Amino acid sequence: PVLFIHNKGDGSVPYTESEIMAEKYPDVFSLWLTDGEGHVKSYKQNAEEYIDRVDAFFTDALAGE
Repeated sequence: PVLFIHNKGDGSVPYTESEIMAEKYPDVFSLWLTDGEGHVKSYKQNAEEYIDRVDAFFTDALAGE
């Protein structure tokens, strides 16, 4: 499993690129689009939710083994 976390305001890589990958491989990819700005800034802008979502992702992924 792969979790994409992508700011909608990413000026380096459009979030639509992550949407394309998630739509192409829905059985493998999960996508969380954040409302923040900048590239690799999701954690700084959404720290508490980021931790919760990443923790839940790993918990679910490891339960599926």
